[in-house]
Amino acid sequence: MPCASTTEEAVKNAREAMALHLYGMEQDGDPISEPTPIHKLRVAENQAIVLVEV
Repeated sequence: MPCASTTEEAVKNAREAMALHLYGMEQDGDPISEPTPIHKLRVAENQAIVLVEV
């Protein structure tokens, strides 16, 4: 999770980081994979799944 003081700020940072990363991939002509289905994700005890809409 991106550095932040609050969950809301972390989600905002994640959205911005993902958007910039995808934009760079698009500009470079790199293929963009389909998202991984939630049921296939594995998280550690101290992690959480957060959907990030870009």
